[in-house]
Amino acid sequence: MEAAITDETAIVSLMWANDETSVVFPVEQIAEFCLARGALYHCDAVQAGKVPIDVRRIPVDYRSNTGHKSHAPKGIGALYVRRKAPFSPLIDGGHQERNRRGGTENVPLIVGLGKAAELACKHLPDYHKKVRPLLGPDSHSPRGIMRPSWNREDFGVSPQGAFKFTPEQAHQMRAEVSKRYKMQQVGAPSETAAGK
Repeated sequence: MEAAITDETAIVSLMWANDETSVVFPVEQIAEFCLARGALYHCDAVQAGKVPIDVRRIPVDYRSNTGHKSHAPKGIGALYVRRKAPFSPLIDGGHQERNRRGGTENVPLIVGLGKAAELACKHLPDYHKKVRPLLGPDSHSPRGIMRPSWNREDFGVSPQGAFKFTPEQAHQMRAEVSKRYKMQQVGAPSETAAGK
């Protein structure tokens, strides 16, 4: 990434976590690097719904997320814009959302997102206590993002093929991960959950 960002780079946009590959990006280091190079940084945090996010600690300029990943209604999301970060509205014509997006606001969805965020903050510590043990001893990363204790090789996909899943392989992997998770939830031994 360092080689890709030049003095001509205006903005860097990267996701926090990839739901297909389980890759978790070092958001804090990326933000610091962009800040040092004078590039704006947009963090797509849609897949980081179960991770505490403190925008005062991580200097992102923009951060986007969607509500349905945290049990809010579908069709609502949020965009954090750091104070003094440049921003031009996509839709002009109204004073709504501080002149950032014209149009009538969907109050029920906004309330739903707010309530989901409130509940997520309240229950996040309990979530980690309950889910981490199900994922195995290798599930902790330095930033507290959870990773499954199984890997791609369990599904017949080589490490070199990490970004070359066919749609069928991706579907098979999702189904197998879901099955293993459910079996672990009901207390099945790890060998049984892994199909061994």
